[in-house]
Amino acid sequence: MGCMAVKKDAFGENTEICPACGFSENSVFLSSYLAPTTFLAERYIIGKLISYNGEGAYYIAFDTVSNIKVTVREYMPDTLCGRKKGEETIEVNPQFVALYKTYLSEFIELNRSLMNIGQSLQTQRVLDVFTENNTAYAVYEYITGISLKSYLSNLGGVLPWEQVKELFTPLFTTMNIVHQAGIIHRGISPSTILFNDKNELVLINFGITAARTYGSEINHEVFTGYAGPEQYNGAARHGSWTDVYGISAVLYKVLTGQMPQNATLRKNNADSDSGDNLTEPTLINRKIPPSVSTAIMEGLELCVDERTQSVNSLIRGLFENAPVSVPDTTNEILIKKPPRKPTHEEPFRDSRAGSKARPAKRTQRQSNTSFILPIVGLVVLVVVIIGIMTVMFNPDLIGGGSERNPSNDGPPAPINDDTPVIPPRPDNNNNNNDNNDDEPPADDTDEDPPQLGELSVTSDWLGRRFEVVQSSPASEHFVFVPVYEFSYEHAEGVIMQQDIQANTEVPLGTEITLTVSRGPATIELPSFAGILLADYERVLNEMKIKYVTRGEYSDFVMEGFVFKCSIDGIEVTAGDMVSVEDADIVRVYFSLGIDPDSLIPDDPEPDEPGDGNENGYDE
Repeated sequence: MGCMAVKKDAFGENTEICPACGFSENSVFLSSYLAPTTFLAERYIIGKLISYNGEGAYYIAFDTVSNIKVTVREYMPDTLCGRKKGEETIEVNPQFVALYKTYLSEFIELNRSLMNIGQSLQTQRVLDVFTENNTAYAVYEYITGISLKSYLSNLGGVLPWEQVKELFTPLFTTMNIVHQAGIIHRGISPSTILFNDKNELVLINFGITAARTYGSEINHEVFTGYAGPEQYNGAARHGSWTDVYGISAVLYKVLTGQMPQNATLRKNNADSDSGDNLTEPTLINRKIPPSVSTAIMEGLELCVDERTQSVNSLIRGLFENAPVSVPDTTNEILIKKPPRKPTHEEPFRDSRAGSKARPAKRTQRQSNTSFILPIVGLVVLVVVIIGIMTVMFNPDLIGGGSERNPSNDGPPAPINDDTPVIPPRPDNNNNNNDNNDDEPPADDTDEDPPQLGELSVTSDWLGRRFEVVQSSPASEHFVFVPVYEFSYEHAEGVIMQQDIQANTEVPLGTEITLTVSRGPATIELPSFAGILLADYERVLNEMKIKYVTRGEYSDFVMEGFVFKCSIDGIEVTAGDMVSVEDADIVRVYFSLGIDPDSLIPDDPEPDEPGDGNENGYDE
């Protein structure tokens, strides 16, 4: 439960103490949080508590469906709610119910948005979001690595600019896309950036607004030296400029080895006669290019209106002396969401939607039943013959017999769906009867929900990911038929509707149509300013934007960098809407560098630049 590894000693025997991490089954845990071995969403086994803050708690966990380690985030602002010892359900303080629900909605929306914007970005991927125990949970990928803070410490605290620009460029791309999705991190610091085992920087630990604002109703987590002054003022606006301050402060730390002074102290000094005493990076480390030093200082401006407003603008400042052309963009403050659009009139049906085949497990059970029935019939026939002969030779037995024990009649008691330790077989009736050990095991005790004669009880699958429901034990009783529709309100893969309501008794094998989100029908074109073609292709593929590439010579743009995009011959910029529904194809132009023929004037027939990778799509 400490590292989710199998506990075995040198002889292959299970041990009480994990040899890998030293965690013991008898370890004491905080009663306010989930106990190790708690089972959530019919899928996740909770391990030990990793950390907690004013917004909630992080646990290491194991996904029993995918058979992988994951991290689970539980929404639990301890100033608004609590949990009794030994219980899983959270109790909300009555005077804070409205506030608790408001922050809960933001928590769910934040993580669903992160799940929707991409799986290949350099952020910790959100795998699932669900509600349970009067709260919500977000499941993240488990990342192997160390924090940027520890990485810097191991290398002496300072990195050269040449290494920094290579290391941070993909992170700038990620921040651009996150901002375009309307998400602000508000907690960028060396502690919330991981250096993973692929030598990449990964942004982690997104949080709701109140958790990153000083003086809010919950215990805040404001990172000293990296939080903008607006985060110390509950009435101030947050935006992309807030994250610009954070990443600029991180660059300051990485290049100089010194953390910027706290924003409130800087502001107090600036308001006094002494003035802002933050030293320019190039005065601390002379190897830092002056343009880079200036860009960092502009990103650390205390006044929001004077500060660099977007990551695009920060990139321009950092690379202004390099031979890179970065087109202007109109979405300097990227916190808007795409406009609502009606869903497509004709729903997209999955090719498997009409299939009514039962899962393999059910087929095997039916096969076993057909094999056993003849044998059972033969045994019954032998017993009847023996009984008749016994009665014939013992007339006193005629008319005798024993009554059946009425306590053994009827189906077995259902299992409570709140059982935390061993993965339970929950039902939706919330009964809490104990099983009678003297009763024979009922058929299909591994199925969920339990059988009621020839009926099964449906569950509430709204808001759950279809792939999770499809692989759950409920698929043993129903045939799920997905119907895909575009949606601006639900993340891709999330169930929006079900045609048979929850807690309805229906025959086994009933088809249940689940309306599943395809994500938005139109999305914003991500920024390509100062981005290599390979990085931009990765972003487009993840956002499912179809594209073709074309290389052109340029005297102003470095080789391999994207400098223009167009749709149907019309140039488009970052923030313009691209239709997924109508399959717009974006032509991406990247630089081939300086035309070699321009350096050889005697060559009469220069070669024409060729097309790049067509990515499998015809124009």
